[in-house]
This record gives sequence, structure tokens and C-alpha cells, in this order.
Amino acid sequence: FMRLISTLLFCLGSQCLFAQTKIYLVSPKNNQDDYQFVNPHDTAYIELGCMMDMGIKYDPYWRFKYNFPIKQYNLPDGHYEVYLDDTLAMEGTLKKGWREGKWLEYYHNGKPHTLRNFKKGKLNGEQLQYSPDGALWNKVNFLNDIINGIETWYYPNGQIATKTYYNKLNISYKQEIFDSSGKMTGINHEHYKW
Repeated sequence: FMRLISTLLFCLGSQCLFAQTKIYLVSPKNNQDDYQFVNPHDTAYIELGCMMDMGIKYDPYWRFKYNFPIKQYNLPDGHYEVYLDDTLAMEGTLKKGWREGKWLEYYHNGKPHTLRNFKKGKLNGEQLQYSPDGALWNKVNFLNDIINGIETWYYPNGQIATKTYYNKLNISYKQEIFDSSGKMTGINHEHYKW
């Protein structure tokens, strides 16, 4: 009997530790409408907005309310999933209000768009971006929100398009340019900060 109770308590406790929150949004009907919440309580997790120009709304957006340096949110720890029109659009884990570990964003067709890795809310590790058909577009490493090393862009056929080298100050110091067959066609030595 005691074994049954301890197993039950363990299972209930692990559910609390690994809570999962699902948030559902509906896409705007046109470029001047806002996204809509399926559950009005989800305003605690998601911020809705749009761009404005001369009083005209355009380009609606939704943004997850994770902590960032300017504003602090008190969201509970756990795994979060955001669904757009019943299709998974984003998922990741919050720890003490900060993004932690892998965060994935998806295209409306369900294929991955971006994979980012976080540590205490800062980009750390590999970031991968994909095209809507699933081909790798971009690969870059971060260390505390700063590009760390090489950023690589790819052609749709998988060949490298550019390789840009960054120093520890996040300033590029060399870019190699390739044609779609993989042959290097040039080197750029302009310095710019990402």
C-alpha cells in the first residue's frame, strides 16, 4: 500500500515539475486584423500587436512573453506550446521566466523553421534555420547572445552560399562567397557588427 501511495505521489509531483501549457491562436483574416486568442486567459503568455504607419495597421504579430532585459514576466516554469490555427507554431521550456534549452518554431506546414538553444534566456549554442520545404538555410553558433565563430548560409541544393567568420566582439572579419556548385567565387573583408 505504501509503495502505491509513493508511486502516486511521485507521478503527481513529476506532472507539476514538467507542466505543459498549450496556447491556441487564430490567424488574422487579412493583413490589418490582429491574431485572436481561442482562450482569453492566454493573454498572460502571449502579446499581440501589429506595425503601424501613419495610422494604418499592417503586419500583425504575436510574441511570447518570456523575460528579457527590459521587462520581467512571472510565467511558471514548464514546457510551452503555441498553436496557430491548430498547427504547432512554437515550443520550448521556461525556467525562472527565461527561455531554457531548445526552442523550435515551425512553418504553417508543420516543418521546422528555426531551432534555437538558450541558457538563462540568452542564445547559446547552435541555431538552425530551414526553408519551408525543410532544406537547411542557415547555421550559426551563439555564445551569450553573440555570434561565436562561423555563420553559414546554404543554397536550396545544400551547397554553401556564404561563410562569414566572426570574432569575440561579434564583428565579422571575413566572408567567403560560393556559387551554387560549391566553387568559391570571392572573399569579402568588410568589417561589420551583427
